[in-house]
Amino acid sequence: MKTHRYDDARTLYEGARRGARVSTNGPMLGYRINQEDGTRPYVWISYDETILNIDHPTIGRLLEEMN
Repeated sequence: MKTHRYDDARTLYEGARRGARVSTNGPMLGYRINQEDGTRPYVWISYDETILNIDHPTIGRLLEEMN
């Protein structure tokens, strides 16, 4: 029985790194924001932004406060 699909992605963290590489830093996580007109579009966070938040949670919080 296989425990992983890719040899370079055996953990969730390695999977995120692999996703960043193969998607050329495409969107990884999305969330909805409420607009004044009632719409709720998605805002996407790239793989690199997500990994930065994993690697350095304090920096991630600072970036969030700046936006």
